Amino acid sequence: MLLAGDTAASSGGRPISCDAMSKAGTEVVDRSSTQPRLTGDPASAGKGTGMSEAEFRGDYELALRMHGALWAAGDYTRVAEQLTGVSEAVVEAAGIGSGLRVLDLGAGSGNTALLAAGRGAQVTAVDLTDDLFGTCRQRAAAAGLTVTWAAVNPEDLPFGAGQFDRVLSAVGGPLAMAPGQRRVAAEMARVCRPGGVLALANWTAEGLAGQAARMIASYLPPPPPGAPSPWAWAAEDSVKALLGPFGYSVRLTRRMATFSYRSPESYLRYLEAVHGPTIMALRLAAEQGRRAELSAGLLELYSGANSATDGTLAFDQEYLLATAAAPTDG
Repeated sequence: MLLAGDTAASSGGRPISCDAMSKAGTEVVDRSSTQPRLTGDPASAGKGTGMSEAEFRGDYELALRMHGALWAAGDYTRVAEQLTGVSEAVVEAAGIGSGLRVLDLGAGSGNTALLAAGRGAQVTAVDLTDDLFGTCRQRAAAAGLTVTWAAVNPEDLPFGAGQFDRVLSAVGGPLAMAPGQRRVAAEMARVCRPGGVLALANWTAEGLAGQAARMIASYLPPPPPGAPSPWAWAAEDSVKALLGPFGYSVRLTRRMATFSYRSPESYLRYLEAVHGPTIMALRLAAEQGRRAELSAGLLELYSGANSATDGTLAFDQEYLLATAAAPTDG
């Protein structure tokens, strides 16, 4: 998944609001109702010291609106079709096996959850919204697999302490877009049992996905003041800082995901058709008379990364794979 990066961009010095994103052709959805809790004690949820319930809910609703506005413009199911390899790396790193209780955070269209369920795990898959769960359920039924799907706030997971043996996330939007990254880390640590494992994969800011995201972000509305970087889970130092307070033993490796397409031009057409942030950026760029500029920039970026010599397109995108073992009791 490509993200709108943390570059605070504007058009000619004029900030573009979420209203502008809506007018460009994507509804900014406001889901203000509280999601029902599944299990667990509300008092055990880490909301952050000194933050009121209204402030906490406001952060969550902002994340929902940003997530919905960026991705509803495209077809994330088709984007996710290209990301199965990253999910396979996460499932393998976590050592998923039969009977393990698994939480997939940022389920998307179900790649990671279905791979884990296919290994016999008992899987609960969650995301910020339920927009893709219809597709997820169809895929699970076709594969003869059982997965529980739920829309949740990643900063306030509705699960009991130690409820899962493994917590997974493969380029998951909730990790990148949740306003309170420390609260997300605390919640993952809380629901993972002693001796359990977290396995997370995220595109790096330095890699091709990060370069493209920064280019796209220069045409999108700026993030709100004080918004955290979407790359917090994609850099070694910040991952260690997020998980360090919970005593996790963290192993970090940078890997490459390989992609191939008929040509650089065909890949650009693919992005223009299905990739929500690119579609939104192109619409807003068109309003500024800069659509051709953005298209040319993306084409130059991917052409420069092309390792193919036969007119097709082949490129690698770097991601950080973090595997973290929870401390055992005693």
